[in-house]
Amino acid sequence: MRVRSAIAPLLAEPRISAEQVSQRVRGHVVTVLESHGDWRRVRGVDAYEGWTHHGYLEPASGDDPNALWPATDWTFGAHLVESAREAFVGTPYIWGGITPWGADCSGFAQTVFAVHGIALPRDSSQQALIGVDADGRAAGDLLFFSEREDGRITHVAISLGPDEFAHVALGRGGHAVERRDGPDPYVPALLARFRFARRVASASAPDLASGRRS
Repeated sequence: MRVRSAIAPLLAEPRISAEQVSQRVRGHVVTVLESHGDWRRVRGVDAYEGWTHHGYLEPASGDDPNALWPATDWTFGAHLVESAREAFVGTPYIWGGITPWGADCSGFAQTVFAVHGIALPRDSSQQALIGVDADGRAAGDLLFFSEREDGRITHVAISLGPDEFAHVALGRGGHAVERRDGPDPYVPALLARFRFARRVASASAPDLASGRRS
């Protein structure tokens, strides 16, 4: 099936009041795994699963089921860093969101990379498992953070270079570009939870697996 609406929520259960776990956008092709009345449990190209109402879907014909990001009229920058800096300006933090109209940290990272042809898993803890070790200072490096005692990754940001990074964070209410040496006390508090950085290239597209964020 193909998503027909601008945004289709993926929910944890087949009811409209259930928790949103992710989203699909117009043109995304999904595989229907199960039906429950008017609800469909679907899986996207990132292997992430959730329930969506059949009203969001239409039959797919001739679409590429492996497309990372469908053709849309949304504006993204020509370069990944430009997209991370500018395309999500004003975006509010919304759990499970993946668009400039509302996103969470890993949804932001996944979408920015996807529109530039690089596949990332859905959740930050999954994204932390791909790519290669990096120093986090190069533009496009993924920066991973955790406030948990077990170190499980709970937040991701995109490096814009040695001095700045971009992310979508609840503590900022949404999208923000941060200076590593800025005077705002929010930044050193966040950097105190920094764990490591990873560098992802199109040649290292991950073997995606389904799963829910922590």
